[in-house]
Amino acid sequence: DLADYVLQLSKGAVDAATQQCPRFPQGKLEFYCPETEELCCAYCLTKGHLKGKPFISISEAAGEMRKVIDRDLERLGQTRTRVELLANDLNRTHSQYLETYDHVESFVTDRF
Repeated sequence: DLADYVLQLSKGAVDAATQQCPRFPQGKLEFYCPETEELCCAYCLTKGHLKGKPFISISEAAGEMRKVIDRDLERLGQTRTRVELLANDLNRTHSQYLETYDHVESFVTDRF
């Protein structure tokens, strides 16, 4: 899928210019079909299973995927910050509980 492909490209594990199409070995993977979410070649789009389907270039699709990833990373960072704040509040509440418990226990012990 495109996300895996973009990841492989970023790691240098894949050379986009040499990727052969699995359906048409003479074709190079140059396009992405957003409807079927698959990489494809010109043969797929003109003669094959994706004839008439919408398509964009891999580089355009990769750019869009990077934007999605960046947005998701930003949201993840915000969520992490909120979780950290909640954890701090929970720890503070736990400490207050323990202090109160100790105070009540001392009070009861001293009175009886």
